Amino acid sequence: MKGRFFTLSVFFISLSLMAGCVSMDFKPASDRLDKKAKALMPARGKALVYVVRPGFIGKPFGRDVIVNGKKIGSNCGGYFVYFMARPGKHTIKTVGDNTAKLSINVRKGEICFIEQIVSPGFLKGIMSLKKLNSTEGRKKLEECKLSSKCRAIR
Repeated sequence: MKGRFFTLSVFFISLSLMAGCVSMDFKPASDRLDKKAKALMPARGKALVYVVRPGFIGKPFGRDVIVNGKKIGSNCGGYFVYFMARPGKHTIKTVGDNTAKLSINVRKGEICFIEQIVSPGFLKGIMSLKKLNSTEGRKKLEECKLSSKCRAIR
């Protein structure tokens, strides 16, 4: 019985590591781009939305950020992505062991902060998304670096 438990444990640990290794190639964008992104103002007639992931659980494992069905980038712990959005309703989604969705309604000229949260899960972590107020959002943005996998910088 002990042998079977050990074998299963090794199998699941190996599987978890293999699943995560695919996403461990994160690098921050340059310091210049990071500073520029943190000082942005919304484009004319649009809102600016930051998606921050300051947490340490699952830190090396990247998770895509999808807005209205389109991937806008990937985050791992300590990184952020951003996008400009037309005024109105938008759905942000991220996938781990579950799919987390958050609907936001933005106004032109608004700066919006969303936190991408990872809690311990089976393989990829339990995902959730939370809208932050400006003070908390700005503080968490400063804790993060711009992800080189943010499509807005290409």
